[in-house]
Amino acid sequence: MRTLTRVLKQKAVYWAKASANFDAYGRPQWATATQIKCRWEECLEEIIDANNIRRMSTARVFVDRELAVGGVLFLGTLSQVSDLSNPKSNNQSFEIIKFSRTPTLRGKHWQQVAYL
Repeated sequence: MRTLTRVLKQKAVYWAKASANFDAYGRPQWATATQIKCRWEECLEEIIDANNIRRMSTARVFVDRELAVGGVLFLGTLSQVSDLSNPKSNNQSFEIIKFSRTPTLRGKHWQQVAYL
């Protein structure tokens, strides 16, 4: 795992959806924002999401933990976020459209990637 996490030099803020709960206006509820380590690579690539639909991803983010599809990532620290309660209202915050995990050759650790 040391070689995989050694390249995670950037910080990102992650919001997971708080189950399937919605507020009175039909907006999703979000869990508390968490700052994580990452490597954010801006790249345009075509991916196939969980529903077998082709979509364009604008970034590939290597992370130190498992993230949920539908969650939101923001490149930066918690102190740089303008609205902690509504992640999609922040400039440069993106929804996770695909998440993949690939085991290392020995199978002891995982490379985890979120596609935005």
